[in-house]
Formats: sequence, C-alpha cells, structure tokens
Amino acid sequence: MEVTTRIANVVSILIVSLALVFVLRSWLADDEGTAAAFPEFDRVSPEFLKAAGSGHWIGPVDARVILVLYSDYWCSFCREFDRQLRVVRNRYPEHLAVVVKPFVTLDTSASTKFFLAAECAAEQGVFEAYHTWSMAMLQTNGRTDWTAVADSVDVPNRAEFDQCVLTARLGNRIQGYYDEGVGLGVRAVPTSFINGYAYEGSMELSALDSAVARAMGRNAGLPQAR
Repeated sequence: MEVTTRIANVVSILIVSLALVFVLRSWLADDEGTAAAFPEFDRVSPEFLKAAGSGHWIGPVDARVILVLYSDYWCSFCREFDRQLRVVRNRYPEHLAVVVKPFVTLDTSASTKFFLAAECAAEQGVFEAYHTWSMAMLQTNGRTDWTAVADSVDVPNRAEFDQCVLTARLGNRIQGYYDEGVGLGVRAVPTSFINGYAYEGSMELSALDSAVARAMGRNAGLPQAR
C-alpha cells in the first residue's frame, strides 16, 4: 500500500510538472509569437527608444512602461483599443506612459485632417484633450469633423489653430510618423510596442492589462526615452 501511494504521488508530481511546463511554454510562445512579425524590434532597443522619444507623450515622464501606439482615428479597432487603454492607464497612472503616433491607413483625407488638427493642438499644449475628444466623438458620431472636436477643446488660439490645419503646415510630420512605423514593421493599426514588445491589433482588456503588468515585472526601470 505504501509503495502504491508513493507511486501515485510521483505520478501526480509529474503531471503537475508537465502542466506547468505547458503553461510556461504557452506564455513564452505568446510573447515570441507576437514578436515574430517584428524580429528586429521585439525588445527595448535603440529603435524603440527613438520612436518613444518623438510623438505625443501622455503620462509620467519616468514611467516604467512605455506603450508606443500607432493608430488611425478612422479605425474602429483603434477606438476600441483606446477604450481599453484608458482603463489600463487608470490602473497604472504612475507607471504607464503612452506615446501616440499617427499611422493613416483608412479614409486618408479625413483621417489626415484629424491628425493634422491633433498636431496643431499639440503646438498649443492641448494634444491629449484633442486626442481624447476625437476618439470619443468619432465613437458616437462617425460624421464628426475636426472643427467639431476643436469646438469642444479649449484651444488657446483658435484662429492660429485653424490656419495650421487648413494649410497642412505639419503634413510632413504625419508622413514622418508613417514612415517610421513602416520601418518598425507596422503593417496594420492599431499596433503597439509595450517596452519594445510588439502587439498587432486590438486587445481584450485582460490581455492588455497582462501585457502591461508583464512589462512592469520585466523592467524595474526603463532607460529614459525623452
């Protein structure tokens, strides 16, 4: 009886060990599978830090986790991702920063106008407000244009802002972000780089939260990108 019990215990231990190995391999496969499409930029790298150092920074400057996001206002999946990201940002307000990058792929004329407006808003220090209102209003009213968003944002100098948008003065900047994204391997929106780990497409809230939490665990501190 004692021998039988010992054998049963050994078998149980082996089963548990195999299960743990399977789970760990699944986690690793998930990370490496995600990064497979971006083999050169799947970790904190000079290229990632360069991307994080430009664009529009939202969050603490000493964040442990930096999420570089390539997005398009006209993309419904991007707006869904934005909703999930706001929840996660509220969970980690002291540790997560987001760097927003235009990557225009849909309805290029309308979307480019929104991004031009966001760039012009950034010049007046209200990028985050303009970005937030753009995402929110496009979620509820697909016909919203950039002027309607501007009406809801306290732009310090509206005349200067309107002229900036209408003359497309910052158009080269939009193209520059797009070219940068292509160089990083971005093929679709939304694409996010969380401390250098690449994730393509929208993510469920639990998956996004887990990705940020894993990044926090891997990095007690991240080299400053700014």
